[in-house]
Amino acid sequence: MVFLLILATAFWLFQLLRSVCNLFSYWDIQVFYREALHIPLGELGSVSWAEVQSRLLALQRSGGLCVQPRPLTELDVHHRILRYTNYQVALANKGLLPTRCALPWGGSVAFLSRGLALNVDLLLFRGPFSLFRGGWELPDAYKRSDQRAALAARWRRSVLLLAAVNLALSPLVLAWQVLHAFYSHAELLRREPGALGTRRWSRLARLQLRHFNELPHELRARLARAYRPAAAFLRAAAPPAPLLALLARQLVFFAGALFAALLVLTVYDEDVLAVEHVLTAMTALGILATVARSFIPDEQAQSRSPQLLLQAALAHMHYLPEETGPAGKASAYRQMARLLQYRAVSLTEELLSPLLTPLFLLFWFRPRALEIIDFFHHFTVDVAGVGDICSFALMDVKRHGHPQWLSEGQTEASLSQRAEDGKTELSLMRFSLVHPQWRPPGHSSKFLGHLRGRVQQDAATWGANSVRSPPTPGVLSNSSSPLPETFLANLLVQPLLPPQDLSPTAPCPAAATASLLASISRIAQDSSCVSPGGTGGQKLAQLPELASAEMSLHAIYLYQLHQQQQQQELWGEASASSLSRPWSSPPQTLSPDEEKPSWSSDGSSPASSPRQQWRTQRAQNLFPGGFQEPTDTQKEPSQAPSID
Repeated sequence: MVFLLILATAFWLFQLLRSVCNLFSYWDIQVFYREALHIPLGELGSVSWAEVQSRLLALQRSGGLCVQPRPLTELDVHHRILRYTNYQVALANKGLLPTRCALPWGGSVAFLSRGLALNVDLLLFRGPFSLFRGGWELPDAYKRSDQRAALAARWRRSVLLLAAVNLALSPLVLAWQVLHAFYSHAELLRREPGALGTRRWSRLARLQLRHFNELPHELRARLARAYRPAAAFLRAAAPPAPLLALLARQLVFFAGALFAALLVLTVYDEDVLAVEHVLTAMTALGILATVARSFIPDEQAQSRSPQLLLQAALAHMHYLPEETGPAGKASAYRQMARLLQYRAVSLTEELLSPLLTPLFLLFWFRPRALEIIDFFHHFTVDVAGVGDICSFALMDVKRHGHPQWLSEGQTEASLSQRAEDGKTELSLMRFSLVHPQWRPPGHSSKFLGHLRGRVQQDAATWGANSVRSPPTPGVLSNSSSPLPETFLANLLVQPLLPPQDLSPTAPCPAAATASLLASISRIAQDSSCVSPGGTGGQKLAQLPELASAEMSLHAIYLYQLHQQQQQQELWGEASASSLSRPWSSPPQTLSPDEEKPSWSSDGSSPASSPRQQWRTQRAQNLFPGGFQEPTDTQKEPSQAPSID
């Protein structure tokens, strides 16, 4: 008891010290905004990031901020802020984060708790074990290939030492985690007993769904918009469990009946509360009924189309990472359940983190030391005025593009240099829409022009072959709310994702999306089309929302083209002779330093890579066979279900 009291006191003092440090940090930020950027205190809550960034760039050009060999751009500002974050997103994209553990019954589970993320930060970016020097420079030794083995051996020793420290402090950290969980959730559970049954975006989702150079507030806003359709998809596409639902209904009935009886007795005679454990029993019955009610399927949600809900979620998520199972096909429901995690599961991971973190450091990071050293060696570039950054953050289609994401003929990236899931192309598209004044380099600008030309071509094809006309500006102006959901609710009135089976001669399913994209692009360029009866301020306020809706449609459009190209490749492979994959070469005897895959500097493809160890060939469609449109919806396409 004395030990717990001392630990609780230390916990409160630590929280107080951190709050005081944050207060001083916020004060410095306020002074910088007021003195350097000339933004008064009253406008800090309403000024947009675009305005802050424009004033910052103007200050740098005038020489009042720092002296650089060239004027900084919007991309340089994001590189300085998100230097380490872009590395983490790239590590997740190449399969080195998060950690994974194979399950005895097949498959794997991802694990990335707050404690493990802190240890990764200490090993790679900050602290005495970090690879960076001065916060912005990677030592020259990591840029030379002749020292990779020695650096990997030294990094293994650092991981071993940090794992031993974590193991020695695990009892203290476990007690700390229990206190933190109790302080954080006690009042929440008293106010909302079913809070542990709600879902929230996991740490895995915030890595895999994040664009390169996406600021935290932009990611939070995008995931907040994707939450409702993603949660509705999980409710609609949940696998049937009639026995579990029956047991849950019985538990709700009996727990509710006993709770009601005790409540009536306490109203009739308040002395009943004096009976031992009566109040505890009432609390336990209420929590039991709330937890059991979460296992009862929502009939209204199950009547909605999972395909349309997943399409609405993809419009804001922009990514649907696929995790292959033993059969080689991914379950859309399981993918989304990993990203949108139960709060109880997240809390359990944090409580188990002190025990699991040393194990993952020893059995995941330590064997992959050579891969991580090679990652920083091959994917680090020096930008004048910024320092060493991740090369993926440059969003260079020529260097890191993927041929299956409309980059064919424009990229020279080898198999190991490509960004998975269209990360380069989608990140470039989003950054160009959010910062229209930014001028991308030659190859990226050429890709954007090619994409816009493809959109116009498909839109013209759709207009010539379809009797349905694209949405007019009046459709958008009829809405009273300028939120992106309002625009997408008016635009996404039909399933835009490709059907289950596509033939090579079938019309391109992306043509309808291209028609909508061309229409909304004309609306964004012509400000007179936005709320004709509104004021100029309302028009300017709606233009960023139009850009958000345009990016959502671009994400769907690129996924449709990606699926179409995959389908065409599958048809071509079926008609031609079977060819072995580049990474399926016969095993060769490797030296100890070459046992793990690495990214070669000459651009050759590795025999294997971390991403390919867990991923086989992608599924032919975004949706497994179990999640198809209902029969009634297919028969009556005019009655499209609504999007929540």
